[in-house]
Amino acid sequence: MLKKIGIFLATFLIVSVGFQIGSGILLTSFYVPKNPWNDVLSLSSEVTISSPTVNVFTIAALVLALLIAYGVMKVFSRRFNR
Repeated sequence: MLKKIGIFLATFLIVSVGFQIGSGILLTSFYVPKNPWNDVLSLSSEVTISSPTVNVFTIAALVLALLIAYGVMKVFSRRFNR
C-alpha cells in the first residue's frame, strides 16, 4: 500500500512539474511585448505583486496530471502484483 502511494505521489509531482515547465516554455516562446522599445524609459520602475490566480487551465493541468499519475500507478501495481 505504501509503495502505491509513493508511486502515485512521485508520478504526480513529476508530471505536474513537467506541465508547469512545458507551459512556461510555450508561454515564453510565444510572448510578444505590447510596448514598443521607445516607451520603455517612460515605464514605472515599481513592481506590483498581485495575488496568484487559479484559472481553468491550471485546474485542468492538475486534473490531467492526477489522471496520468493514477494510470501509471495502476500499470506499476499490476506489474508488481504478478
